[in-house]
Amino acid sequence: MARKRLVAVAPCVALAAALVAGCGTGDRSSNTETNAATPSATSTTIASVAVPDPNVVHNAAVSAAQASVLKVHALAHSCKRQLDGTGFVAAPNRIVTTAHGVAGTDAVSVDVDGKKYDGQVVSFDPNLDIAILDIPNLPTHPLVIADAPAPTGADAATLGYALGGPYAAKAARVREVINLSGPDIYRTTTVTREVYALRAAVQHGDSGGPVVDANGHVIGVVFGAAQDDPDTGFALTAKQVSPALATMGNTQPVPTGQCVS
Repeated sequence: MARKRLVAVAPCVALAAALVAGCGTGDRSSNTETNAATPSATSTTIASVAVPDPNVVHNAAVSAAQASVLKVHALAHSCKRQLDGTGFVAAPNRIVTTAHGVAGTDAVSVDVDGKKYDGQVVSFDPNLDIAILDIPNLPTHPLVIADAPAPTGADAATLGYALGGPYAAKAARVREVINLSGPDIYRTTTVTREVYALRAAVQHGDSGGPVVDANGHVIGVVFGAAQDDPDTGFALTAKQVSPALATMGNTQPVPTGQCVS
């Protein structure tokens, strides 16, 4: 199998295009500054796979998943920011999203069919870069989490709200599962995560969105992109996210740390 060497950034720790396309949520700050940080990078060799099949996004199961993929709004009054990103329903009244998308925030909400639903952060993991939101009375059904890893070459799709815009499903293909080392969201320690390397175009706002297989089952959570290859993105595997999913029964709000600088 042909392989390619690239520099991977994981996770995205800033909200600027200068960092790496597609890794963060949209950031609208009071002074409209673009905040960027130079992340630690890991050089790795990634499997080459065929171009993604554009028809995968038209599968009935993939199309049906749209109803469970929501735009997440978070307010951080302490640093005067509004963050817009992607999350998905993983259990009744529970949304999975990224930790960097809600870091430092004190108010979170999602939109469903034009109606706002307020909630709270009940799990926050800055190392894994995953957060769980409790959104009471959420009318949306959960997506199914895949119970087996996707093989190299498998069809997939990334679902989310890239660049703060409308919903988009984008074709992807699994390159392989790798262990990727990079900083936590605050760049205070190095974390090794099990991730899918994907042949996919990941953009700002996609992170926190699900990667689904052709059956509409969640195989991973988008959280980063390759710094030097626009056709490679990264998603935490379902196995890697499972410790966070185990906290979905939490009912009390938890601290969300500081804003990501």
